[in-house]
Amino acid sequence: SFDPLFELFQDTAVPEGLLRAAQPIPEQDQLLLELSVDVWAQMPIDQRQTLASSWLQSALDLDYASLQLVNQQGEMLGRSARVGGGMILFDLGLLG
Repeated sequence: SFDPLFELFQDTAVPEGLLRAAQPIPEQDQLLLELSVDVWAQMPIDQRQTLASSWLQSALDLDYASLQLVNQQGEMLGRSARVGGGMILFDLGLLG
């Protein structure tokens, strides 16, 4: 099935299999992107940061106030900063 929100975040810069779902949470004015942690972990940190920042800008352009990146278990991989701007990415070694 075609999901326009998912397709919007699944552009050419996104590695194959990385993005698993895009879920709006309207009551929190938030967008949640579910990622494959296996693919995410293989990406260099600067590539992760660039991609997360690009996704944040797209989310803000769509009038979401915040963005969260989670794995398949719902554990947070990153989130938009609450003070200032940009994305905060969490150390994958701390998960699990």
